[in-house]
Amino acid sequence: MRGMGAVVCIGDGIVDQVNSGTTSRRFPGGAALNLAVALRRLGVPSALLADMGWDADGQWVRSFLGAEGVRVLPHPTVSFTGVAVSDRVHGEPTYSFSRFRNRRRIRFGPGALHAIRDAAAVAVNSYALWDDGQAESLREALSGAGGLRVVDPNPRAGYLGERDSYVRNFEGVARLSHLVKLSTEDVQALYGGDVDDVVRRLVTLGVNTIFLTRGVDGASVYSATGVSAHVEAAKLDGDVVDTMGAGDASLAALIARILSHGLPLDSPGWADYLRYAMLAAGITCRHLGGATAAPMARDLADFGAPA
Repeated sequence: MRGMGAVVCIGDGIVDQVNSGTTSRRFPGGAALNLAVALRRLGVPSALLADMGWDADGQWVRSFLGAEGVRVLPHPTVSFTGVAVSDRVHGEPTYSFSRFRNRRRIRFGPGALHAIRDAAAVAVNSYALWDDGQAESLREALSGAGGLRVVDPNPRAGYLGERDSYVRNFEGVARLSHLVKLSTEDVQALYGGDVDDVVRRLVTLGVNTIFLTRGVDGASVYSATGVSAHVEAAKLDGDVVDTMGAGDASLAALIARILSHGLPLDSPGWADYLRYAMLAAGITCRHLGGATAAPMARDLADFGAPA
């Protein structure tokens, strides 16, 4: 790996509108944005490539990213910034999306391709994989990446398109990836089958490592070398307020660990990384919001996590 260099995050940069009871709040959001901010808060330089508009929402999101120290890669667009509306029941979100959210398209210009080529890692998180042209552009961009390549499809009901096409495009990108992150909900949405079967399928495609989050049941990792590990969810004081961004925070923590310490070679090593990732997710769940709830490195250190 290239050490603690920048991570380029590719995918969503939107506004999350959270409705809970009679209250409604808005947060800078989107899975790729959440990931970029979570990485930066853990001390990893990050950049975001997303189709954010130049409207008031887009300017607000850019201002937030600037304050967080996340570089926004130049991207020509005439779109409005997408909005994801989610209703909360016991912290779990149910989503609906503005038409602009579903129309987003990412163009890989010279500046973006240069950043991807030189990045310590490139992490794709919630990308328009239902669009064959977008998937092909992403494959071409990833083929030039020299660092760690990570893909989290992060599918959501309502914008999967035709499932077989989405899965085909996801797998085409997964073939180029070192690490694929999925949740058990993702496995059900994309394959509707057994987790072990999906893991074997991805390993056969050439994926080196699969990171699987299991909600309240913790997380697992599976390696093409046959090494695997599982840990329980972090047990923290306080109620779960909101699960938005928890998966992104866990992925950020795992990427940060890999870049700083390398890929583990055995199950105990992976279990240590997973506990760090679950701690990041657990802290995130104790606060409302996604990116705004992501923990700092010092927050994890307060729970005894090693630097």
